[in-house]
Amino acid sequence: MFDEFTFPDGTKPHWDAVNWLQKRYMRWLNEERTKTLLTFPVMTVCLLTDGNDVLDKEYKDFVTTQWAKGDSFFVYLSQNADSISSCCRLRNEITENTFSSTTGLTGVQTGSCNVMTLNLNRIVQDWLCSTSKYKTYNGLIIRMGNESWHMDRQWIIPSLKKYLESILDRVYDYQKAYKTGLYKMDAQGMFPQTKAGYISFDKLYCTIGVNGLNEAARFLGLTVSNNKAYMDFVSWILGVIKDYNKQHSEKKFMFNLEIVPSESLGVKNYNWDKSEGYYVPDDENLYNSYIYDAHDNTSILDKIAMQGGNIAKSIDGGLSLALAS
Repeated sequence: MFDEFTFPDGTKPHWDAVNWLQKRYMRWLNEERTKTLLTFPVMTVCLLTDGNDVLDKEYKDFVTTQWAKGDSFFVYLSQNADSISSCCRLRNEITENTFSSTTGLTGVQTGSCNVMTLNLNRIVQDWLCSTSKYKTYNGLIIRMGNESWHMDRQWIIPSLKKYLESILDRVYDYQKAYKTGLYKMDAQGMFPQTKAGYISFDKLYCTIGVNGLNEAARFLGLTVSNNKAYMDFVSWILGVIKDYNKQHSEKKFMFNLEIVPSESLGVKNYNWDKSEGYYVPDDENLYNSYIYDAHDNTSILDKIAMQGGNIAKSIDGGLSLALAS
């Protein structure tokens, strides 16, 4: 990807030096983690694959060795070098030329100017109660039967899609209003980073966050596991958001989708929904941010399968996978 990269003085990086520095840093940071809990920085190792295996066997061995030593970092696998990840939940597709570097050097930029998160569990239940097919009783949502997604899928898809897109229309207005304020502040010289060329607001995303996805699936009677019905639902609903984002993106206002960490919001959403009579699972106390059920015995292979394939393709902002609980 960076074959033609040169430093400002005209010199080029040497792979042996870069290779040594990367490994030295990862080993050093892993040692630091034995002294105190570190939540930052977030590291991601990007590895090129041929669809079956990692091409760089040296780094494959290095990554697995570091994991065996208790190291903690993300790994991003891609079959081409035009797509990389430099954050736990952000994928950058270089061929679309939609990013520029925050350092002004590499042509790769990460970041969002704001994030607005959708509570999909509440949205799905509000949608259902807005239809003539299902109603509430004494303020409580009537849950659909276990086979509802299978039986009613042809009705659910266009109806829920239209309802979700109507919410996104409002969110886009909120995000445009917020970013317009940032543009005005930038025009007044209030952001030295843009003046120095490190950041361009045109290339920062307005991010649509997602929370309560698994809970929405369970409300519809789906089982959160490596099964086709659940996987189809997840890839479909995320795909609706991603596609609608692309339709409404423009030069100054680009939108992307991310399954956000929701460290505190996941707890708040759960408690808000529970107190207001919405269906919430009684075997958890928060909405997790993984495709799988975070507290069950899902195998490592199932976790990888569930967060790859069509589901990974349905997200352009990113998601993370925790192999160990």
